[in-house]
Amino acid sequence: MRTLQAFPNSSGSHPGRNFVLASAGRWTEVIAVATQWRQRDPAQALQADTAIAAATMQLGNLQGGMAQIAQYLERALKAPDEYPSIILLYAQDLIATKQVDKASELLQPLLTTPRWRFRWLQFSDSISDPATRTTWLDRAASAIPADAVTERIQLAIEYERLSSLNMDISLGEKGTRDRRCSSCCKD
Repeated sequence: MRTLQAFPNSSGSHPGRNFVLASAGRWTEVIAVATQWRQRDPAQALQADTAIAAATMQLGNLQGGMAQIAQYLERALKAPDEYPSIILLYAQDLIATKQVDKASELLQPLLTTPRWRFRWLQFSDSISDPATRTTWLDRAASAIPADAVTERIQLAIEYERLSSLNMDISLGEKGTRDRRCSSCCKD
């Protein structure tokens, strides 16, 4: 905050400052710095609002975080590779508020690329209900091409992880079957 007080008209230090504060878990300060950033440089509003949303979510105000970035969601969905942080934050919040079906609706059209399929698999760890998590992984399985070996291995790892958490051997077998299929698809 001292840097901002010493150089009140400089917007250049805001992104770096937010990164340092976020790394230290100082979420209230992230919000304060990003709010000043947004006021001083309206052209950077999206980046500032993204920082505010992430910090707000970290402080437990999930609805507030969603509201902060909701105005950008339509634009982000039209150009997902330009605005991945908006989509990912929004989906993360939907999952955290037990709106997994809405998160699925949001992300499923993006499963056409490896980048988004990887993100989909990452989100599976955030889903606490075993049946819902299994359905989530099954959707990924149907979207991942048979020759996408790395993705198939990651999917198998996620099934194995879920299997060990729930002591459901059939999920582990599903992961093993998927991994076997991915090893050159010669099964």
